[in-house]
Amino acid sequence: MDILHEIIQPVTADTKASMCEYYEFHAGRSDLISNATWFVSHAWGYEFLQVVDSIFMFFESVKPGVGKQSYLIAFYMSSSHSATTNPLDYWTSKFINFIQTIGNMLAIAIPYHQPVILNRAACVFELYACVVTKSRLAIAFPEEENKRFLNDIRNDPSNYFQMLAKVKSENSEAFRQEDKEAIHNAIRSSVGFNELDRIIFEAFRNWTVESVQSRIENTGPAESNEWIFTLAKLYQNFGDFDAAEPLFFESLNFVENELGPDHPQTIDRSKALALLYISQGKYERALSLLLDCLERTRAHFGEDHPNSLGLVNQLASLYTRQGNYEKAKPLLTQSLGVQTRMLGREHPNTIDSLETLAKLYDALGEYDKAMPLFRECFEIRAKVFGSDYPDTLESMMCVALSLKAQGYYEEAEVLMTDCLDRFRRILGFEHPKYLGALNELALIYDAQSKYDKAEPLLIEACESMKRILGRDHPSYLASLNSLAQVYYNQGKYERSSQLHIENLEQRKKILGENHPSTLVSINNLALLYSAQGMYESSEELYIDALQRSTRVLGSDHPNTLTSTNNLASCYREKGEYEKAKILFIIALSEQTEFSEKLTPTP
Repeated sequence: MDILHEIIQPVTADTKASMCEYYEFHAGRSDLISNATWFVSHAWGYEFLQVVDSIFMFFESVKPGVGKQSYLIAFYMSSSHSATTNPLDYWTSKFINFIQTIGNMLAIAIPYHQPVILNRAACVFELYACVVTKSRLAIAFPEEENKRFLNDIRNDPSNYFQMLAKVKSENSEAFRQEDKEAIHNAIRSSVGFNELDRIIFEAFRNWTVESVQSRIENTGPAESNEWIFTLAKLYQNFGDFDAAEPLFFESLNFVENELGPDHPQTIDRSKALALLYISQGKYERALSLLLDCLERTRAHFGEDHPNSLGLVNQLASLYTRQGNYEKAKPLLTQSLGVQTRMLGREHPNTIDSLETLAKLYDALGEYDKAMPLFRECFEIRAKVFGSDYPDTLESMMCVALSLKAQGYYEEAEVLMTDCLDRFRRILGFEHPKYLGALNELALIYDAQSKYDKAEPLLIEACESMKRILGRDHPSYLASLNSLAQVYYNQGKYERSSQLHIENLEQRKKILGENHPSTLVSINNLALLYSAQGMYESSEELYIDALQRSTRVLGSDHPNTLTSTNNLASCYREKGEYEKAKILFIIALSEQTEFSEKLTPTP
C-alpha cells in the first residue's frame, strides 16, 4: 500500500497538516500522540508495512530500552504538502534541535546492500543531525531483509564489507539541486562525509553483532555453532582479534567432537584459526596448523582442488612474512599455474595468489616483477568488489609501497593518502589495517624528509598498535622501527637509540635473528652508532648484518647493498680507506647489475 498518497495526503488535504498535527488538533485524538523516544529515518518511497515491520524487528531483537517506547515516523511528523518546500534553516536549526531532544534515531536500511536512505540527501541530513547531536544511531531491517542479510554474511562474512564498499553518503541526491548543495556543504563544513559514513558503519556493525548474538542464543547447538563461527570471522574482519579467538576455538572444538578431525568443516575451522594467528603475529602456531590442514585437505580432496591450492597460497604468504622466501616461491609458482588454468585469472583465489607472489617479489627487491602484479590485483579487485572494499584498499596500498620503493614518492603519497582516508571511513581509527596504512604514509613522508608530518603519524600508530595488538606483534615492531628512524633522521639520537634497542631485542625474540626485519633493525642500530661516533660498536653490527643478509637475501638484494655501503662508510670514517674502497666497489657493481634488471614503472 502507498500510504502516503492513498491515506495521509487525502486525510490531510484540507488542513495541509502533518498526520501528528491532524490527530492532535483536528481529529481530537491527542491520546494517540506522545513524546517520541525514537525518531525513525526512512525514505518516503518505502512501503509503510516495511517500516512498521522494521520497528517491530528492532524492538524484539535489540530491546532498545526500558519502559514505553514511542517511535516517530517521518510519514507522520512532516507535512507531505510542504516537506519539500521547508527552508533550509528549518533543517539546520529546528530539526537538529528536535533530534537532540529525542536522543535516539532508528534508520531503516532497505535494501541492506545499498540502502535507499543513503541515496537521499534529506535522509543523509537526518543521519548528520544524529551525529552532530551525539544521539544514538541504530539500524533496522524488515524481517525478510533481515534474514537475507544474515544469511549472506553467514555464507561469507566478507559480504558485510562488500555492502559497505557500495555505501557513500556523499553521492546522495535531492529533488532540488540547491537543497543538495546546501546539505552537502553543511556536512562538509562540519563532520565531513567520511566521518558520517564511519559512524553509520559503526551502527551497522553494532546491529550485525547484536543480531548474530541473538541467533547464537536462540537456535539449537549445531545452528548456534554456525553463528558462533560467523561471529568469530566478523570480529576478525573488524580487527578485534581477542574477541575472535575464543569463538574460533569454541566452534572448532564443537565441530571436531561432532564430525571428527578429518571432516572438511573441521579443517575449515582449523584454517580459520590459523589465519587469525597470522593476523595476531603468532606465526609458529599458524604454521603448524596450516601444514596440518594442507596435509588433511590433500588427502581428502587431492592436490589440485581449490581448497588445497588456497591453503598452499596461505602457507606461501606465511613463509613470506617469516622471511623464508626459498620455501614460499616454489609453492606459489606451483599453485598459481593450476589456479589460473582451473579458476581463471580474475577469480578471487587466483588474485590472492597473484598478490602473494607480488609481495614475495617485492620482498626480494624484484620491483619490476612486483609492480605489474600489484596493479593487476588492484584493478581486478576494484572492478569486482568496488574501490572501497578492504582487499581492494590493501592492493592499492601495495601499489603505493612499490612506487615508494622505486623512488616515486609524490605518486606514492597521493595514493597512500587516498587509501588511508578510505580505510578510516570503512574500518575506523583503530583497525589494524588503518594503522598499517598510517605507518606506511608516515614512511613516505620520511623518505621525502617531511619529518613534521611523519612523526605524529608514527606516534599515533605506535601507541594504538601497542594497545590493540600488543608489544610483541610484528606490525607494532615495524612502527616502532619507523619511529626510531624518524628520530634518527632528525638527529634525536637519544630517543632513537632507546627505541632501536627495544625493537631489535623484540624482533630477535619474536621473529628470529635471521628474519629480514631483524636484519634491518641491526643495520639501523649500527647506523645510529656511526652517527654518534661509536665506530667499533657500529662495525661489529654492520658485519653481522651484512653476513646474515648475504646468506638470507643474496648479495644483490637492496638491503644487502645498503649494509655493504654502510659498512664501507664506517671504514671510511675510521680511516680504513682500503677496506672502504673494496666494499664501495662491490656495492656499486652489485647495484649496477641489480638496476639493469629493473624497468621502473611509475
